[in-house]
Amino acid sequence: MTLTDRQIKNIAAREGVDGDELIDLVRAWEADGASMGKTAVENLAWELRRGEAPRPNPPYRERLPGGLASGLSPKDFDPIALRKGTEVELEHTGDRAIAREIAMDHLTEDPRYYEKLEMIENPPWSDRALKQNWGAIKTAAYSQGLPMPEGDIERWKFEELGCGHYGCVIDTEDPGIVFKLTSDPTEAEFIQLAEPLGWPEGIVKYYAIVPLDFTFRKRTVFAIWREEAFDVGQLSPGYGADNRDYEVRLRREFELQLLRYKDHAARFRDGFKKSKDPQALLEKSKQLEDWAWDYISEYSDMAVDGRPSSPYGNYPRNYSIDNFRGAERMALSWRACQYIAEMMGSTDMMQYVGEAFGFYMDNGFLLADVHIGNVGKVAREDYYKPIWVITDPGHVVVL
Repeated sequence: MTLTDRQIKNIAAREGVDGDELIDLVRAWEADGASMGKTAVENLAWELRRGEAPRPNPPYRERLPGGLASGLSPKDFDPIALRKGTEVELEHTGDRAIAREIAMDHLTEDPRYYEKLEMIENPPWSDRALKQNWGAIKTAAYSQGLPMPEGDIERWKFEELGCGHYGCVIDTEDPGIVFKLTSDPTEAEFIQLAEPLGWPEGIVKYYAIVPLDFTFRKRTVFAIWREEAFDVGQLSPGYGADNRDYEVRLRREFELQLLRYKDHAARFRDGFKKSKDPQALLEKSKQLEDWAWDYISEYSDMAVDGRPSSPYGNYPRNYSIDNFRGAERMALSWRACQYIAEMMGSTDMMQYVGEAFGFYMDNGFLLADVHIGNVGKVAREDYYKPIWVITDPGHVVVL
């Protein structure tokens, strides 16, 4: 039933918001086809009070005014380039909106900025690390039957397959194995602790890890041998791909689930790392497992996506996980990650990655930074076609 202006103003008065502004929002949603009953208007008033009331096709608002992209919106950029740039900038900020704006500034300066960034040559520190530790690397490789990194040994130059914030992946003499230098302490810790569990199908297999007598940005550098992957970072079907194609739809859904998982894992990681007593907070959150399970099961669209797709619907006012704090937020974030992993584990293409997420959560590891840039394909004898797997666990929370 459509509410009158007087009824809407009464709700506005109870919620402490401007009546005319609430009327304007309600009528905008009605014009867009929404059914705005009493509950929906109350939810909208609550969001308005928090400064988050959505509008149909809301105008873009800058978070960092004055940059090169000032006056532009995300729709003005190639969505593939912007998505890639946002993931790169998330290495420097935990706020996706700010990361996107930084990427917009770079793409305004040069539309091929992130393409060129990927083509940067092997950083000098990695060549120095190989040169200074060549004897230790050779000893480790020969003692364990592993291949050596390929490159120009006389000039100490190695051709990388790809470089990231923490290191580089280099080809080896064996086409099925790559060599990686990393200064990421959480990845090194994860490999060492997870190795006794064996490697599930949804992650590359690691064969060896050796600490080197070398530091980069005050972090120890490790040499890693792992299974080779291909099409790394190529999950997205790209702008303009035909959504009627089944594989295109699966790829888009896969990408979306990775983003959702990463967002909730980041919430958990931040709460855990910033706590003065993380173990005590973790124990409190475990006591709330049943409550979190029921909440996510009942309000899965809101808890997993962060908010409902529209303001109408009979939802509790504190539906968003961001409205919870402490142990409650940790418990909900953990359960949201489990929920997403379960959905992925029962869906074509993303099945093995979802199962890997669940496997590690069951064993006390949260892979908190897996995105489209670190999933790729591997070819294994047991499968008639390549499968998608995690190629880099990212920032891992060890519980």
